[in-house]
Amino acid sequence: MPWKPQHTLDTREKILSSAAKLFTHRGYDGVGIDEIMSDVGLTRGVFYMYFSSKSDLYCDALLKAAQHSRNQLLLHCKGDDGLLEQVEQYLSVEHREGKHAYCPLAYLVTDIAHQDEKVRDTYTQIFQKFVMQIQNQGNGAVNHRKAIQSAIMMIGGLAVSRALNDDELAKEVLVSCQKQLDTKDDLVEYRE
Repeated sequence: MPWKPQHTLDTREKILSSAAKLFTHRGYDGVGIDEIMSDVGLTRGVFYMYFSSKSDLYCDALLKAAQHSRNQLLLHCKGDDGLLEQVEQYLSVEHREGKHAYCPLAYLVTDIAHQDEKVRDTYTQIFQKFVMQIQNQGNGAVNHRKAIQSAIMMIGGLAVSRALNDDELAKEVLVSCQKQLDTKDDLVEYRE
């Protein structure tokens, strides 16, 4: 008896969710197909029913991780000033530790540089959406250049803080980046 379509979709989502978390925390080379499949209680053979290769899964997992991270960060932004709240949530100790969100832009910045063009295209697409999200959160007040600068400050600040083994210094990096972006004047380029 064949699987119902919903079962197929649910299974694919389970694989993607596991892969998103594992890849984001340990990189492409740090995780194998067997480990991902074991994490969801399936065998390696089932993997090929859903994905043609580990690289194919990696691309889809990056998109899944980006969506999860975005949803988690926005879930914690309750006030009227969504952009500044987003900056604070993104550059938080909780995000650094991967407690709620794990943005592949910051978590995998060095891993992506060693991957194939398809993976790098996916990462580029995620970065472009992040920049657009910053522009949209600013209600049109953030121009493209300022949005790119803000994205780089956020991604770079989080990535550097994760690389440090001194928790106090890491927190200082996060706070410094927040302070750099904590006023509308820093996020918005006024046209005179």
